[in-house]
Amino acid sequence: MSSKCPKCEKPVDHVNARAMPIQASTKQWRGVSYDCPHCHTILSVALDPAAFKEEFVQDAKRR
Repeated sequence: MSSKCPKCEKPVDHVNARAMPIQASTKQWRGVSYDCPHCHTILSVALDPAAFKEEFVQDAKRR
């Protein structure tokens, strides 16, 4: 099943992921953007799941 990009309207059967910092006030997290493979429009941004897991484990070890 594929969707269409809202900008270029081409079928999207995969996305390109790239690192993108996410900043809120003074805190910054490692994020990832999911981009259209055709026109490179950002379709979504989220916390980087691998980075989040790594930071969670490191924080748990410190406690």
